[in-house]
Amino acid sequence: MFQRAVVVVLAFLANAVAFGGLAAALRATLDQSRRSSAVWSLLGVASDGMVLSAAFPTDVLLSGAPITPIGTIHAIAALSKFACLAAGAVLSVRTLHLDGRRPELLRPLGVLAYGGAAALVAFVGASVSGLPVAGLAQRIVTVLLLGWVVVAAGWVARTATAPVTGAS
Repeated sequence: MFQRAVVVVLAFLANAVAFGGLAAALRATLDQSRRSSAVWSLLGVASDGMVLSAAFPTDVLLSGAPITPIGTIHAIAALSKFACLAAGAVLSVRTLHLDGRRPELLRPLGVLAYGGAAALVAFVGASVSGLPVAGLAQRIVTVLLLGWVVVAAGWVARTATAPVTGAS
């Protein structure tokens, strides 16, 4: 059990580094308009949420067991992380469209961003309603938003030296 917990914490911290690195890369690559500032700022907050989620482990909730203060901190940090990551992803689609570089990546970025945001709404709804599919919905959110991080990192890597052309 201890080894599994260490792997989870390391995975959370790796995601925090990835979110923070993507935020810094987008900040360096994009123009500093208000919207692009929101994108990298939201990713920075998502990175902080990952660190808190790693520091405060979730509760293993058995039937009827109350949530602990540490579990509450984890839940709040995780929800804020998901919300900021989803919002940053959705805002990035328009920002990257206006940037004009690598338009072929806009569709996959949009599908992953909007899909992740929709899955997040489903996850929150399932969690609040106590539906047993909440865990599955959380994993779908995670896959879609981490997919967005990978594609967005690819966008940064491919556009770092390309001139800004602007959307037509």
